[in-house]
Parts: sequence; structure tokens; C-alpha cells
Amino acid sequence: MVKHKTEGKNFYLRVTEPIKFVSKFLKNIEKSKEKGFKVKIYLGGPEEFPVHIFNETDINSKKFLLFLYSISYWTHIALDVKGGTDEENAREIDNLLFGIEDEVTPF
Repeated sequence: MVKHKTEGKNFYLRVTEPIKFVSKFLKNIEKSKEKGFKVKIYLGGPEEFPVHIFNETDINSKKFLLFLYSISYWTHIALDVKGGTDEENAREIDNLLFGIEDEVTPF
């Protein structure tokens, strides 16, 4: 398996309930945007990463693609948050995963 380095925190998706995952994840992104954070999402894997890069503004229009990746085997996702201190950004990544922690595995 090829490993690629991106900014932010890297995970493998292990989604068991894709519809719940996508809707909760999008709600968490909206909350982050309201707080003033800028979210960038990288999707791909396992052979090529990233294949898709979304800013928080495009992710709602690409939710079907996020759904497809969530049900794919060995999908790699990276989350990068900007807008605060390094500590605040890291905490906000945890907030993005609130309620869906069981659906991701650290990279």
C-alpha cells in the first residue's frame, strides 16, 4: 500500500452506515464553518492519493462522491483545518469526527 503525506490528519474510512456518516459529517463541517474554520478534505486511495480535494464550500455539492468513497474499501481521507492556532485546528478535526469516530481509523 502506498502512503502519501498531506497536511492535516489522515484516516482510513471504515464506514458501516454510509448515509448516517455523510449526513453527520456534513453537519459537523457546517458547524466548523460557522465557527470560522476553513476545512479541506482529501479523498482517494489506496493507489492514488489524493484523487479529490474539497474545500468546505464544495463538499455539499459533492456529497454523492463522499458517499461513494465512504462505502469503498481502503478509502483514505485526510482532514485539514485552518483558522485557529495549531491546537484549535487539531481540536476542530476531532469535532469534525464527533459522532462518527467509529467510522474512521487513524492512518
